[in-house]
Amino acid sequence: MGGGSGLLSTAGGLLFHGESDGNLVAYDISNGDELWKFQTGAGANAPVSTYVINGEQYVAMMAGGNALYQSQRGDLLWAFKLGGTVPPAAAPREPPVTLPATQYVR
Repeated sequence: MGGGSGLLSTAGGLLFHGESDGNLVAYDISNGDELWKFQTGAGANAPVSTYVINGEQYVAMMAGGNALYQSQRGDLLWAFKLGGTVPPAAAPREPPVTLPATQYVR
């Protein structure tokens, strides 16, 4: 369950996707191979963005979870650049694969 963050593609051939299990993943856009994965500590359901400061490109995302997808809630802003050394967070609880039917019965 859960759609994650949507996709961000870069001119350098990377495709970024945040997942409800807290992982931010980078793929090779030409073949779909996973190149990098980082645990954010909460549902990575917010859009991924990129920006440049002083000629260095950064990728950033907010790991805040999502009530609809029932991913782990959080309040974590992550920003990455090549050569960065920030350690990953502890993995959050796994979001459910499906919602129980009782969620829809009132």
